[in-house]
Formats: sequence, C-alpha cells, structure tokens
Amino acid sequence: MSDLTHLEALTTRPTSIVVLSRDLRARITDPVCAKPEAGWPQLEADYASSPSERDRAEVLQRAWAICCTCAHVDPCALLAVVDQHTGLSAGDAYRNGHRLDERGRRQRS
Repeated sequence: MSDLTHLEALTTRPTSIVVLSRDLRARITDPVCAKPEAGWPQLEADYASSPSERDRAEVLQRAWAICCTCAHVDPCALLAVVDQHTGLSAGDAYRNGHRLDERGRRQRS
C-alpha cells in the first residue's frame, strides 16, 4: 500500500491521523531545510509576499533546489497534508494541507 493510499485510508479516523503525523515526523530526521544555511524562513516569506505567478514559480524553484537533495520529500509532503500545513513543504506550496497550483490556488484532486 502506498503512503498516499495509506493516508487516505486513515483520514476517516481522527486518532489515526495523530498517529500518522507522529510516525511521519519520526521518519523526517535531519531535513535539509532545517539547516540555517538553507534559508528556508526567507523562502517562506518570499513565497507569501510573491505578487505574481512568475514570482511564486521562482520561489518554488528555489525551494525545490533544496528539497531535491533531501531524503524526506515524500514523508514531508504527506505530513503537510496530514497537519493541514500552510506554507512550503517538499518543494510545493500548501494551504490548509492542500497543494497549490502555480496561481496559488488549490489543486483539483
């Protein structure tokens, strides 16, 4: 069973979401974005203040340049969904756990 299928199966049981979140956090050890030299807080701020699609795309390219070197991209993306994260995770933008498209709008499932 893939992580995403596993996630979808668990989302109907709130206690399972808590357990899944804890398990995903345990899998994400020493993420590249946590290193001060990565500049992740600045990327988050740059994305939040991006006025255009082009600016958002540029910030996401910079984020992906960091994320593509990390071994935790998949659990990070799942954690963004489970925790209903708003911000950047796994090289993508999220709002309330939903991945955003290049226009900053929720992607259709």
